Amino acid sequence: MPSRPFRLLAYDFDGTLVDTKEDIALSVNLALEELGLPARSREEIFSFVGHGVLNLMRKAVGESGGVEAEHAVDVFRKHYRVHVLDTTLFYPNCIEVLEHFHSRIQAIVSNKPVEFVESILEGLEQRHHFASVYGGDSVANKKPDPEMVQHLLQIHAIPPEQALVIGDSPQDIEAGKRAGTATCGVTWGLRPLEDVKTAAPDYLIDNMADLKNLVA
Repeated sequence: MPSRPFRLLAYDFDGTLVDTKEDIALSVNLALEELGLPARSREEIFSFVGHGVLNLMRKAVGESGGVEAEHAVDVFRKHYRVHVLDTTLFYPNCIEVLEHFHSRIQAIVSNKPVEFVESILEGLEQRHHFASVYGGDSVANKKPDPEMVQHLLQIHAIPPEQALVIGDSPQDIEAGKRAGTATCGVTWGLRPLEDVKTAAPDYLIDNMADLKNLVA
């Protein structure tokens, strides 16, 4: 597809802009240890990421009796606050691309709790790129519900056709489509590539630097 003059770029966070998976996996297993439950493999935990922290811990706890998912979330949050920046970094070329598009409205639309999104951005000194930051607890409904994207369009007075949602999961693509925006899938994230392709984004990129060729 040809490039388009998008005025708003809305990025997913985990698996799209930042590689957070090792710190999440560590914190999940520390929480499971505190709860007296067996550890999960890193690959298992990676596959749980993307639908919000409650879903993450519900899957991590599994069918273990006597452990409420909400309590597991509290224990996870405690550990993740300590380890949120142990190894987390931006993926290659992401900061360069954020700087390149400094004249556009850039935002984050993530299912991750907004507390942790903000902590990572501040800790890596990159918060200034974003006009708005949404987490999974910023609105009533997480992606793939379009509420987060719709709210972003409304507060910045941007028509859907002038916005692009970028993400590594089918939830990101569906949220953008349901909000009426263009969508761009990325191939380096936490979701299997076939899942991203099946979601049928308008664009699919192998490197964040490729975004510069899509936005006129």
